[in-house]
Amino acid sequence: MGTSVSTGISQEHIRIVRLGHEDATPTEARAIIAHTAAYDGVDPLSEDFLHALAHPAATTRRWCVWDAQTLIGMVILMRQGERLAAEGFLIPDYRGRGLSHEMGRVVLTTCTESDTGTQDKLPWLWSHGDHPAARHLAATWGFTPARELLHMRLHLDTANGTPGSGSQNPNMPLRHSGFPFEAPELPDNVRLRTFRPGDEAAWLD
Repeated sequence: MGTSVSTGISQEHIRIVRLGHEDATPTEARAIIAHTAAYDGVDPLSEDFLHALAHPAATTRRWCVWDAQTLIGMVILMRQGERLAAEGFLIPDYRGRGLSHEMGRVVLTTCTESDTGTQDKLPWLWSHGDHPAARHLAATWGFTPARELLHMRLHLDTANGTPGSGSQNPNMPLRHSGFPFEAPELPDNVRLRTFRPGDEAAWLD
């Protein structure tokens, strides 16, 4: 028998269950992660939390959200250094029903009522893609943005270069969104190229 958390919502078949009582299979978890990523255009869980999902530490807490026997969401609470952090998601069809608020309530209750081994009882909440609903939920719980991570991308016109090799014709202007950028002027002893396997050795030297 699974030990479920009362959600306070009207959908009688929906429940939030701590992993260890009623586990999702890896296949089920991967399926809803991929489905959510395809819909939102961004992965719902970071690499750190994906690892914690498969290989949890003793202090990691994980919950599944079920509709009858169908997995519809997940939430993870874990330590990151000296603080707690949480990430979670619901598949698109179940959003807008108050479920995300209940998932957050379960996490925050666990933080305040359990011995988490950290001085700060409130976790960091990570949201991927700056989803408006995530901002609304965070504000409802009294959270404010503290850190923003930007993905910087520049799409290059490689018609005269070698795509994938990182090489670029130095006389060809770079183009983005239809307007040109001049190629940067670099010192004679500096080369600019994309990452190549083996570069990491110099970073760690």
